[in-house]
Amino acid sequence: MASEALTDKSAESRAVVLRTLDAFGRVDLQALYSTFKDDVVWDVIGGSYLPQGGHYVGKEAVIQTFLVGFVTACFDFTAPFKFEIKSVSADGPTVVVEWFMSAKTVRGLSYENNYCVVFTVTHGQVQSVREYTDTAYQLRVLFE
Repeated sequence: MASEALTDKSAESRAVVLRTLDAFGRVDLQALYSTFKDDVVWDVIGGSYLPQGGHYVGKEAVIQTFLVGFVTACFDFTAPFKFEIKSVSADGPTVVVEWFMSAKTVRGLSYENNYCVVFTVTHGQVQSVREYTDTAYQLRVLFE
């Protein structure tokens, strides 16, 4: 019985995260807002060079400052942009997603980086996110 409940929770959490990533990929801000809890926290581990030190609290900070503000300030969306999910693993409220991103920076440089992102889902919305990526590479290509 307990493993059945865990499986149901895992499937629900996985679906929430995939809806979040789909909304981000389509730049559907209304859908994106609906997937996050009001007090969501997004941490980019090792991202002290980012706005707010890579620590974003609340929907506005996560969506407007980080996902919209930072991403659109760094990448040229008139050039090809690739966001490829490699794997998704869910265990109850925790969902781990690996993805690969390839893009052109606003400075015209090629950017290719792998990400491992850990989402925690509560009550059908994303509560927290921990993003792991090659931050030394990201700093060098995006800011130096």
